[in-house]
Order: sequence, then C-alpha cells, then structure tokens
Amino acid sequence: MQRSALRWALPVALLCTLALGVLRGPGAAGSAALGAAIALAAFLSGSWAIGLLLDHLPGAAVVGALTVYLIQLLLLVSAVLVVRELPWVDPLAAAVGLLATALAHQVGQVTGFLRARTLFVDPPLP
Repeated sequence: MQRSALRWALPVALLCTLALGVLRGPGAAGSAALGAAIALAAFLSGSWAIGLLLDHLPGAAVVGALTVYLIQLLLLVSAVLVVRELPWVDPLAAAVGLLATALAHQVGQVTGFLRARTLFVDPPLP
C-alpha cells in the first residue's frame, strides 16, 4: 500500500510545487515542497509504524492505529504552527502542498488496499 500511496502522492506533490512556482514564484514553490514533504513524512512514518506494530503485536492493531492517527494529527498540527511562523514560507502555498499531497496519499492507500491480493486460507479443523 505504501508504493501505491507514493505512486499517487509524489506526482501530486511535484505538480503542486511546479504549478505554485509558476503561478506565485519560487518562494511559493519552496513552500509547497515543504508542505508536501511534511505530509509525506507524517503519513509514511505512520504507515511504517502501523506495519511495525502489526508485525510484532497484531492483537493491538486497533489501539495502535488510533494511537498512530493521534500522533500523526499532533505532528501535522505542530508542523503547521511552526511553519506558518517562518518568514520565508508562503502559508497558502504550504497549505496547498500539504493538503493536496495528503489527499493523494490517502487515495493511494485506499487504492492499494482495494487492489491488494490478500491470501485467504481456511485452516483445517481438528
């Protein structure tokens, strides 16, 4: 699912950066790239953490998923609060880059999940 998510998110991040660079200048392109990088870092680290959790503690999947989700939200809000105070960041461009990349990443994850081939085995009963 991470490959599918990246297959969707990276082109959107690049297109967003290029479009804002053309429309609003190089400062906006850097801000959009920063927003996209924040979104990718948050969501990819969350996917990695869920995978690690499922490998070692599959019984705690729901609690772990909710915990990772909460941590992702806290990190994203913290990053937005810090980034908007930087003098060289265009807040609108950073928000557009973050939101577009986050949405594309989520679409890619859902697409990857729906297309995944899940092995189904009926265990023999004694």
